[in-house]
Amino acid sequence: MHTTNRVSRNFVKNHGRSKYRAMLTALQKQENGQVIADMIGVSRERVRQYKDTLGDTTYNLHGQSLEVFHAHHRDHWEKGKR
Repeated sequence: MHTTNRVSRNFVKNHGRSKYRAMLTALQKQENGQVIADMIGVSRERVRQYKDTLGDTTYNLHGQSLEVFHAHHRDHWEKGKR
């Protein structure tokens, strides 16, 4: 049995179908982990584990974050050339 399937079945067994459905809906809406944790009665860390097991997470960086990296890299490169 695949891990996702096992975790899903255990969740339903321990918390019920309605909380499972609510959690999946909240995950799709990208709700805050603490909000989900409070809703289903588990820790925020447990929600993070559910997120990792039940779906894919993506993280989009802001352009400013990348610019700081590139600026640092340029400065480092220029200092090394001298």
